[in-house]
Amino acid sequence: MVKNKKTLKRLKHKHNKSLKSNKHFKKNHCSPKTSKSNVSCLDDKLLLKIADILNKYNGAEIAENKYKNTLHKQISEKISEISDCKSEKCWSSIHEIIRHLSSEELLRFKESFKPNMPEKWKTNPTEWLSTSDIEKCLKQYEEYNKGFKCYGALPMDFDLKRNDSCVSGDLCNIDIKKHMDNGEHSISSVFNLDDHDEPGSHWVSVYMDLNGRNREIPSMYYFDSMADKPTKEIKELYNNVKQQYKSHTDKDMEFLYNDIQHQKGNNECGIYSIHFITTMLKGIDFNEYIKEIKSDDFMNKFREFYFIKE
Repeated sequence: MVKNKKTLKRLKHKHNKSLKSNKHFKKNHCSPKTSKSNVSCLDDKLLLKIADILNKYNGAEIAENKYKNTLHKQISEKISEISDCKSEKCWSSIHEIIRHLSSEELLRFKESFKPNMPEKWKTNPTEWLSTSDIEKCLKQYEEYNKGFKCYGALPMDFDLKRNDSCVSGDLCNIDIKKHMDNGEHSISSVFNLDDHDEPGSHWVSVYMDLNGRNREIPSMYYFDSMADKPTKEIKELYNNVKQQYKSHTDKDMEFLYNDIQHQKGNNECGIYSIHFITTMLKGIDFNEYIKEIKSDDFMNKFREFYFIKE
């Protein structure tokens, strides 16, 4: 049986060992918050629990006093014997593992990996991104960066209310003071140019930098990969945020938008929108970002960066 606290202290990484034996570990499958590991997308406690399950219910003899590298190798070897899995994420499809992980452990397992690429992308690699695709991706960056708040993917009539409630999402009730009090200084959303009762036409994105990290000036940035000007709804959002920010900090906030066309085709606007937000989170200067033209083909390759292709 695999123990817990004492064993965890012994699960040290052997950085000088080859990782070739860890065939199930795919570093590009790890979510943003687990991507720094060179051994597993899963944390030590989950690996120990999975080893314990395999020992109890699948006749494994995985030793507890091993380095994380070796522990992972033994788990991978046993799982290869009892299943067709070729990656860590696949482990959650094994009945005994699913059955004996708690709901909290299952959630931690799921959050350790990027979302799967939608099946239809495999036959149509330029398929439009859905609201769900965008939100699953950006949610992981929100979990990784506690100073980041993402309002998801919204229709252009995001400010519409019924009975004091937003028709779509929560952005219509944005409270800048509350965000700043919570330490959230990076705020974003992806928008469709269509309203909530329309089929959808084109994705654009907004990123608010309340600390001035990207350009040394607190700013709201609007990125449309086709370089069209901001809609009146986006301008109204900026005016609302600017007034709230001024009231709370006694500082001004600027508004900049992209006027250089990047996208030429019809399909990659969702990836452009995600890429813009995740790049702004790194503190990149907005003007530098928009001046470096990114082609549709370049963006298409990021589908396999943001999503797992299996």
